Amino acid sequence: SKQQPAIIENNNYNINKSEQHNSDNNYIAFLESQGIELMMRCLRERVHSGHGALRILTFCLGNQNKKNLNIETAQLCNGNNKNNYAACEIFVDAGGFKLLFPLLMGRSTSIPKPASCSDAGKKLLNNKKKGSKLSKLAKRQKKAKKEWMEQITQNTIYILYYLLQYINSGDNGDDSKMSSCLEIKNRLLAKFLESDFEKSDRLVELLLRYDTQSRIAEKKFYISDEAEYAENHSEELEVELMAFHEKLKGGGDLFHRVGSLLAFVSGGSKRCHAHILEQLRLKGSGIGVVKAAVSELINILEDGLQKSHLEKLLAVL
Repeated sequence: SKQQPAIIENNNYNINKSEQHNSDNNYIAFLESQGIELMMRCLRERVHSGHGALRILTFCLGNQNKKNLNIETAQLCNGNNKNNYAACEIFVDAGGFKLLFPLLMGRSTSIPKPASCSDAGKKLLNNKKKGSKLSKLAKRQKKAKKEWMEQITQNTIYILYYLLQYINSGDNGDDSKMSSCLEIKNRLLAKFLESDFEKSDRLVELLLRYDTQSRIAEKKFYISDEAEYAENHSEELEVELMAFHEKLKGGGDLFHRVGSLLAFVSGGSKRCHAHILEQLRLKGSGIGVVKAAVSELINILEDGLQKSHLEKLLAVL
């Protein structure tokens, strides 16, 4: 198949993730062998492999607990793993912020380019006749391009969230770790002040988008045949859990992560706080949507460091 090289490359990245998952020794060896730096280099090259490299970085920085593996579902664990924190330190020291924020902003000069043999990398076929429907191939290519960009944005959000957890871990460390985390915290906050708060604006945009998407997903479930069957054959609580699961898959989990990031930025900078409030007001919303995102995440987390850190962020708001 013409897509075989891209498929093989994606499979190789999945194998890498699987090997890290199945053995702590493999995970440590990956860090010690400069695996993070290699993935960052792939990203800088802006080639197809950068997409898979970003997935590896997401897994590596978020591999706090063996239960906490799948970024496509709710990540409800409270990992406190030294290897995870080491991965975060390596990522930041190697210039991770310079890679992340252009991806968050969707800068075309930073986005990895999909291989020309993949659907996402092919030139979109345009129909000559105006008003005519897109062919199946054109629809598939359009969908692939959209998914390519969405996955980059999603992985970037998760990495930022994991870095936030690392920063918060400094509260329970020694003086040197507290100093290191404080320095990274200040650097991260400074990023959201740059360029007339454009990164803060981006978080607000994403928060409202994922909030809408999650509500739509939940509504679609309740009017589906699956929900009707469940209501007739299951307990009410089970139906609610199924609806919540669909909400998380539809954007709710990302809504929680972006809300937590906004709470961190808003609580860490008075200027950012005032700007975020104004942007939410202009979009017909308010700080309540940020509080709702953080509160929902707190309610589904087990007791632990992650939950206590989020409770502190919520209290500041």
